[in-house]
Amino acid sequence: MSALLMAASLALAAPKKNAEPLVWNTSYVAQGLRPGFKIGLDYPLAESRKVRDSRRPGKKTVRRALVVEPSVMAWHHWGNHTPITAGAQLIYRKGFGNGRHRELFVGQGATYAINAGRTYSFDDSGELQGSALAGNLMSATSVGFGLGRDLSRRKKGGPDLTWYVRPTATIWAPYNSGVAPVLTIELGVRRAWSQR
Repeated sequence: MSALLMAASLALAAPKKNAEPLVWNTSYVAQGLRPGFKIGLDYPLAESRKVRDSRRPGKKTVRRALVVEPSVMAWHHWGNHTPITAGAQLIYRKGFGNGRHRELFVGQGATYAINAGRTYSFDDSGELQGSALAGNLMSATSVGFGLGRDLSRRKKGGPDLTWYVRPTATIWAPYNSGVAPVLTIELGVRRAWSQR
């Protein structure tokens, strides 16, 4: 399932003639005090705009977008493991004229958690063999929300960057003989997602 979602995301994100440039995301990921990183591709599937009356004099523009984000993420748990996740998120994003946005998302991926230290296993003859990348392969299903701001909208000539914060809850399965909930937070930047 996660492989199909990832393949579909990459196919949709393939460069097209006269298309807008692809938008990359880079973020610091923290699982508790454990550091990591995430790199993703922000690709809009659909976008809409509405101009409404504002409480203040004038109008306000509300932007909505459905976005797919294929990504790779890793973080390190000292003395335990290093999980590496490849997957994709489906994001509903709502942006406002002042550059602020909020989003909700669901994701699906595959996580391979590489064991820390040396891991050994027995071969067919009963000899003990070392295994450098021994670990556990799991499905990773996630849900979360995000808040951020497009810096280019704060003032004319501002940087074409958007900062964002994303708390995320993920379920790993199977983890040992059950499932494991994992909470992370992303602090990241990407190029402005909206078209001006």
